[in-house]
Amino acid sequence: MTSAPAFVPVLHGAAADRPDEADTVIAAETIQGALGRLGYRSEIIHLGLDLGALSALAARRPALVFNLVEGLAGDGTLAHLAPMALEHFGLAYSGGTAESLRDTLSKTAVKRLLQTAGLPTPAWSLDGGGLEGVERVIVKSIGEHASIGLDAGSVVAAGRAAEEIAARQVRFGGRFFAEAFVEGREFNVAVMDGPGGPRLLPIAEIDFVEYPDGRPRIVDYEAKWEEGSFAFGNTPRHFDFPAADGPLLERLGDLALAAWRLFDLVGYARVDFRVDSMNRPWILEINVNPCLSPDAGFAAAAARAGLDYDEMIEGIVATALARQRSEVDAGDHDGSTAPIAGISPEGGCSSGLVWREAVRAEDIEGVRTLVAGTAMFSAEEIDIAAELVMERIEKGPASGYEFVMVEEGGRLAGYACYGLIPGSETSYDLYWIAVSADRQGQGLGRKILARSEDAMRRLGARQIYVDTSSCEKYIPTRAFYLGTGYTVAAEFADFYRPGDGKVIFLKELSD
Repeated sequence: MTSAPAFVPVLHGAAADRPDEADTVIAAETIQGALGRLGYRSEIIHLGLDLGALSALAARRPALVFNLVEGLAGDGTLAHLAPMALEHFGLAYSGGTAESLRDTLSKTAVKRLLQTAGLPTPAWSLDGGGLEGVERVIVKSIGEHASIGLDAGSVVAAGRAAEEIAARQVRFGGRFFAEAFVEGREFNVAVMDGPGGPRLLPIAEIDFVEYPDGRPRIVDYEAKWEEGSFAFGNTPRHFDFPAADGPLLERLGDLALAAWRLFDLVGYARVDFRVDSMNRPWILEINVNPCLSPDAGFAAAAARAGLDYDEMIEGIVATALARQRSEVDAGDHDGSTAPIAGISPEGGCSSGLVWREAVRAEDIEGVRTLVAGTAMFSAEEIDIAAELVMERIEKGPASGYEFVMVEEGGRLAGYACYGLIPGSETSYDLYWIAVSADRQGQGLGRKILARSEDAMRRLGARQIYVDTSSCEKYIPTRAFYLGTGYTVAAEFADFYRPGDGKVIFLKELSD
């Protein structure tokens, strides 16, 4: 007897009374067709403000919900409620998590975190003040991500920023802010999750063809949604670049991946940039679950990478299902972390990960090999990492070094080293945390960190400190700590060498 096809419904909250909302409906219909061709049973389900459709859907136990909810009742600030409700009902879903959607819905909150992580984003102001040295600003909605409230009149002299913010809040509703307008080129960088972690799709640049003098070169609501308009027809994208743009494209890709890690993104996303006259890139926005219509930028980038539409949808579904299996195997579905005691298979299921606190003689070379393989550390630092393991083996707890080790397939996949700060009763140092190169970008580092924090908490820790470098190479590292609840406690310029300072992160542990 053959089993019935897996049920993968497509969920959206669009009302189809605006062009951007209608586009979501088109995307839902296209994805439903793709799912059918891929062998899944599918249907389209509309979600309203009462979220009532999810209760009935939960009873049908779909294998996965393809989540296209970009807002509810026309309000984009409510997009995160759909994955929150899906999680409540224990339903697996595609795309970004409720947490990542919530954290990226506010453009100003995104910009604060980008600035803290050292990632470039234009200066901005909530009330239009405090923008000394800025000549022109672009006034944007804080919470809407479909260019709602964005038009040619959004770019004004900085002195008019407060006036324009107030006017647009009256006209469109919601809250607006002013951002320094970056004259220059505009790029979109699409990122798609996969078995090996996030994958950069070919980078696209938006051309502004025959734009008259005085008209801002921006992708506004007209350019995105109003077919037949000047802006809609004169803002094509292209993927072909001269060799001279190679370093810029590499920089854009690095920054997009740093933003992906900073916000702990999964599934698929798009990072939008402006590049100024000095060839400096600036992150404008981070779009979790960007539009998947066949003519949208994400599908175009996937096609440029050699993926047809069905293959793109298949990849998104496969990644979401793999994430669901990983979370179930890891015991993360209930938000808990299993205690570490000797050796424990993760989550009681066969996930391939084995956790332990005990340190073995073979870990000396295991740590050395793992740390060297990350290509992040000097020869001296690699030796130090191995020496800490050796000291723990030789002196035991008196060494002051504790470890969390995780193995996969009989080899070390990641580890952390921590210890009580001498002279302190409740403050601990996280000396090392590293994940093998082939397991990076898959959430293992967060699991190691969570288990290490639990272990320190059991030992009486109230504060955890982490030191790292301020140089550009360590942007992903700093983003990792900021994305896991750490804050910058102190910075020391030129600490390691000129231009390379020390950044100290702190996390206060709750009971």
